[in-house]
Formats: sequence, C-alpha cells, structure tokens
Amino acid sequence: MAVAMASVAAMARPTAYARSCAAVCASFALGDVACQRIEGEEWHPRRTTEFAFVGGAVLGPASHTLELGLERFFPGTGVRSIARKVGCRVLVSPLFLSLNFGSLAALRGQDVSAQLRSKVFPAWQTGCFFWPAVATLTYKFVPLLARPAAGSAVGCAWSCYLSLVAHR
Repeated sequence: MAVAMASVAAMARPTAYARSCAAVCASFALGDVACQRIEGEEWHPRRTTEFAFVGGAVLGPASHTLELGLERFFPGTGVRSIARKVGCRVLVSPLFLSLNFGSLAALRGQDVSAQLRSKVFPAWQTGCFFWPAVATLTYKFVPLLARPAAGSAVGCAWSCYLSLVAHR
C-alpha cells in the first residue's frame, strides 16, 4: 500500500501532469494526421493543431486528474479495484467526449450543443467496446506513472476515430 501511495504522490507532481498533457497532445496530433491520411485528404495543419490543443490543454489534464483520483479511491490491481476503476471510466467518458467535441466546436465557431447531441452518444457506444478492455489490461499490468504514456500510445487509434467522428 505504501508503494501505491508513493506512486499517487508522484503522479500528483506538476511534472507528471505536464508529461501526461504532452503525451495526450501528441496522441491527438498523430491520431488526427492518421485520420486525414485514411480519409485520403490533403493534410490540414489547422485541424491537427486544433485537435492537438484540445488533447493537450483540455483532455490531458482531465485524464490525468481522473487517473489520479481513481487510484486514490480504488488503489491496487485486484479484480474489485480494477472493476471499479473501469466502471468509473465508462460512467465519466460521456463528460470527456463532451469536453472533446464541445471544445473543438467552440474553437471552430460551431454550434456546441448540436455537436454534442450528434456525436457524444455514438462515440460513447463505440468507446464502451474499446476502452474497458484496454483499461483492464492497463490497470493490471502498467504501473501508475507509466499509464498516461501507455494510454496515449493506445489512444492514437482512439484519437484517429474521434477525429473521424469530429469531422463528419
């Protein structure tokens, strides 16, 4: 338990937040570039910049804070602890999707509520098939301080999907 609390304390440091934000920013940028390649479009740097900004400035801090809180409330890698963390992530993911799509819409001068109504629920449904399995493996096998980087690595694929949804 002392090791877990030391990891939580290390995760609360400003440098850990900065690393998480940078990792999420990079994940969102790479995901958007990949999405644009898949769509067969010419690369739009502004679109990638907007997506990376939302990742690094909005979702990076939110994700880091969520992971820190989950580990504080449900420490450990036991089945019950992991199930609680995964359940909480599923429950809060509509908020995170709303932050993503709402921030992008606001940056682009679009109708935020229309974007939220049309995009959050379908993305949440898809995420419910993707993230619980990823989160379960992450909580079981990845140390707390490495989770933001691990999540960002897997998150490139998710960011590509979010970019696709955001630009439909």
